[in-house]
Amino acid sequence: MISETKRWSDTETIKLDETSRLRITLTFISPELLQVVYINRVLKDGYPTSGFQDQLQAMLAKVAAREELLFLLTITTDNNSVSPIRHTIKLPVSEIVLNNSENLEVPHSHDDYNLAQSIDTTAESASVFGILAFPFTKPENGECKWVLNPKFNTNIVVTMPHLEVDGNRSPSSYSWTIPYTSLIDQGPSFSAPNFNPPLGYDFNVITPYPLPPVKLNQPNYEQDFAKFIWQQITGSY
Repeated sequence: MISETKRWSDTETIKLDETSRLRITLTFISPELLQVVYINRVLKDGYPTSGFQDQLQAMLAKVAAREELLFLLTITTDNNSVSPIRHTIKLPVSEIVLNNSENLEVPHSHDDYNLAQSIDTTAESASVFGILAFPFTKPENGECKWVLNPKFNTNIVVTMPHLEVDGNRSPSSYSWTIPYTSLIDQGPSFSAPNFNPPLGYDFNVITPYPLPPVKLNQPNYEQDFAKFIWQQITGSY
């Protein structure tokens, strides 16, 4: 789960002041990541292994039927000071675009409302996350063309023109680059998992978590972030 989360995610880390950082992570809900989440869910909940492959393919087909490229956008802040400086962050979500190999900028089709709201870095819950979706196809000359044709696009590039910090626009843009796999190409098949944990096994290791980790340098950050991604993706199918 950790390796797949890292594979399908990219992060921009922005310094706010000497002790504060902002971390914006974009995670592509790829076929492979969906499969790993599903397998982890089976291991945790002990689903019947009969018909496993059919259930897995049905789940992938359900997501593909949405005809959207789905991403999870996660914004977290980190402050190492006992007296943190308050910052207000706002992302220009309406201006986030996907760039393909034909140099076309494709606006996203919809997003979760909370992503465009102001973020107070000193608030008790300063983490914000939600779904960002791009269309799978785009009408052109009376035909539907793939936004990302897998023959020509091996990466997904998503860009944001600026970031607003304390009412001021940053002078630079931000981008995320993630490998691309089409949801129509549903990836390799997996066999039904067989999990026999030893006595005293800590099941918290394979338990999803509803919130992203807060401290960027905390122990097990990557594991905790993967568990958060697991929880969020489970609601996508």
